[in-house]
Amino acid sequence: MKIRVLLLLLFSRFLLCAQENCPDFLFVNHLVNLRDYRLALEVLKEKNSSCGLTDSVNFLKAVCHYNLKEFEHSTSYFSKIGRNSNLYNASVFYSSDNYITLKKYDQSLLLLENYTSNSLKMNELARFELAGISLLERNPAGFEKYRQEFTGLHEDFSNEEKILTECHTRFLEFKPKSKLAAGVLSALIPGAGKAYSGKWGEGLSAFFIVGTLGLVTAENYFKRGIDNPKTIIAGGFFTVFYVGNIWGSVLSIERYRNDFYESQDNIIRASLHIPLSRIFR
Repeated sequence: MKIRVLLLLLFSRFLLCAQENCPDFLFVNHLVNLRDYRLALEVLKEKNSSCGLTDSVNFLKAVCHYNLKEFEHSTSYFSKIGRNSNLYNASVFYSSDNYITLKKYDQSLLLLENYTSNSLKMNELARFELAGISLLERNPAGFEKYRQEFTGLHEDFSNEEKILTECHTRFLEFKPKSKLAAGVLSALIPGAGKAYSGKWGEGLSAFFIVGTLGLVTAENYFKRGIDNPKTIIAGGFFTVFYVGNIWGSVLSIERYRNDFYESQDNIIRASLHIPLSRIFR
């Protein structure tokens, strides 16, 4: 996710600063456009209070750290921006976005729960973000609480409100398959547990491999006896693959669950981020 568009917020301030004999800011803007964020940070190192642009400097530092994927540092600079700054709203919501990226959902919740604005749109955006974070925390009651304030009146995130509601419905309808059932099925019919988890190809493969080893073991047993080395070797391979088939089926259920939740979480995180790039541009 990129937030280079946020630099547009600073552009007019940069021009003003340049007129006041602070050319370094235009140079920093140039470096950011070149994606040389590390050098931009070096130039900004001693610019915390230059030209009365403390908030703009901190915001730009936060943006540079964000693009370097240094989200903790990014958040620390966003947090320094004053409430009276025209960059304050963006700093709060992008700080929350950083916490979401770091999966520190509790800190994101705390930040937005304490946020208030005179703008109805910003307040609804905060409730929208809180609803999405509740879904990421597997807290359906929390989602329902914040969803009550969805109005669908703001084009910048009305569609994303619908997407979060759809994700919530999918969570409620999702029926995690049983690991026990998968293990029992694979014990009775090798590969059946993987087929049960939706992995039909892996299930058929396990069925043929374990089945073939079982037949080889049985043939050696009836022809050569249980003490014959070929019977023992074949039986050993059969046992390993048979047990592995059961354990693999149990793990396939875990993957099935994880794949579902990961796909939904990706949708939620994208839905929470997209409105920010629309609004703060």
